[in-house]
Amino acid sequence: MAPGLRDGDLVVATAFAPGHSPDVGHVVHIRHPVLGSVVKRIHERRGAGFVVGGDSIASTSRDDLGLIDPSWIIARVRFPLRIRARR
Repeated sequence: MAPGLRDGDLVVATAFAPGHSPDVGHVVHIRHPVLGSVVKRIHERRGAGFVVGGDSIASTSRDDLGLIDPSWIIARVRFPLRIRARR
């Protein structure tokens, strides 16, 4: 994902404004019908859907995710929240 985004991180995301839609390169929050809530980067637009994937080699594969319906995309991820533990 965005540099430094790790599994389990909290992120700040915003809904797309009317008339705006996801685009290649955006990191987005997806409500996948099988996998649930996932954060992935849009790699390409294919027909009426999107091909998405993670930036990590440990990420869920594009084949497992399948073609993403635009209605599954909930928001664009803006940045991660890093909460430091008190010592």
